Amino acid sequence: MMEQQKIKLRKMKRQEKKKQKMKQQGMKQREIKLQKMKQQGMKQQKMNQQKMKPQEVKQQEIKLQKMKRQKMKRQEMKRQEMKRQEMKRQEMKRQEMKQQKIKQQKMKRQEMK
Repeated sequence: MMEQQKIKLRKMKRQEKKKQKMKQQGMKQREIKLQKMKQQGMKQQKMNQQKMKPQEVKQQEIKLQKMKRQKMKRQEMKRQEMKRQEMKRQEMKRQEMKQQKIKQQKMKRQEMK
């Protein structure tokens, strides 16, 4: 009878331990599930951020294109200004040459007289 009671007690203890183990495993599984959910949430956030990044990249590209266009405009304006200045120089040279010719002709006329 004592042995039977001891056996029953052992059985009860084993069952209790099994229950506790199952509870702990259940808790662990719940924790694992929660962690997975959190990780999925983080992954989702990362995906959202990656989805938003192309917009930022597009905005950056648009900005760069705009800056390139402005730079090209400035360069074109500089070229045009340089052309204008060159044309002015050439015109000034022509005027000087004309005046020199006129002076030379006057000198020749005076010498002829």
